[in-house]
Amino acid sequence: MDLTRYVPAEITVLDDKAAKGAGTAFVAKGYVHKGLVVATEGMAAGDSVVIKVYASNSDVQPTWVDGSDDPAAATKANRIAPVALKDLDAGTTIAGSTGVTISNSNGVKRYEINDNYGAWFNVLVTTYTDANSSSKVSAFVTLSNN
Repeated sequence: MDLTRYVPAEITVLDDKAAKGAGTAFVAKGYVHKGLVVATEGMAAGDSVVIKVYASNSDVQPTWVDGSDDPAAATKANRIAPVALKDLDAGTTIAGSTGVTISNSNGVKRYEINDNYGAWFNVLVTTYTDANSSSKVSAFVTLSNN
């Protein structure tokens, strides 16, 4: 089935990321639904990542990370904040400041980004522990008004 008439194409925001830091920001102004798919590979015992989604209502793209790839400070001039995610498997809500922790195994998880009015969004890897030097995380976003 061709889904292109139903939803826009998937946007890659993290592509085999193997470190802390920001992904590729995306603009979602005007879209009500924002789906997030997170996929890991190379994860083994002792490996873990924490992923958080940040949003901004600014007209221009904010600064997402500081010089050490930690989330940048939220200020009057840099209006960013973490947003909650809904785990589409468990049906639970994950606080934005907590984020999603994936550890010790590979897999694919689906989430709904719980913010209906942000303009800019980004996916940040805020913790990255790779005991086996092979862990990678990827994330994809789909936007829709359906």
